[in-house]
Amino acid sequence: MKRNRNLIITSTETICVGLVMLFNQKMIRDDPHNLVVHSAHAFGQIPWVTVLLLVGSASLLVALSGTRKWKMEFIATVVLGGLWASYSAVFLIQDEYFRPTVSVSTILSGYVFIRILVDAFFNYSGGDHK
Repeated sequence: MKRNRNLIITSTETICVGLVMLFNQKMIRDDPHNLVVHSAHAFGQIPWVTVLLLVGSASLLVALSGTRKWKMEFIATVVLGGLWASYSAVFLIQDEYFRPTVSVSTILSGYVFIRILVDAFFNYSGGDHK
């Protein structure tokens, strides 16, 4: 279970962020006249929030089950890494266009992404467990 601890924490964080975004639909601002900002705004909409909730829940189930089949822990880590990298980029875009400084959400999402990278580097070798 020790190896799954980071995956459990990251999955739970993903679910929590999804729930916050579900109940706070104005978390990601929009500017329909700017294509980059308007595209980033989609990450705060219900379909992407649903992706956060589903990926977080599926990853949590993988971590709690301890299954070693089909390299599921590795796949969950990669998917979570991609999702958190995307949200870090979206929050950074939002900061660039709407804030004078970097927001807490950008810093924390970047931290989670870096933690996922460190976890993947130390716990997986080409998808195989050490």
